[in-house]
Amino acid sequence: MHHPILWLLNQPLFWAALAVLSGPVFFVRGFLALQRKKLILGTPSSTVRGAALGPVGVRRKAIGLAPW
Repeated sequence: MHHPILWLLNQPLFWAALAVLSGPVFFVRGFLALQRKKLILGTPSSTVRGAALGPVGVRRKAIGLAPW
């Protein structure tokens, strides 16, 4: 008697359905990661010498990015 999980893992149709369902998800996540990478690379760096000495005003709301 075969185990049902082993039987399912040996079915090519199962792997095809899994690829069709998960492919677009990973495709979109890849583009979001690329967008985030470009944002980080496009942010200018600053030295300690260039830091403000006094109080600094905040113009926009701070947003925390969730880690992958």
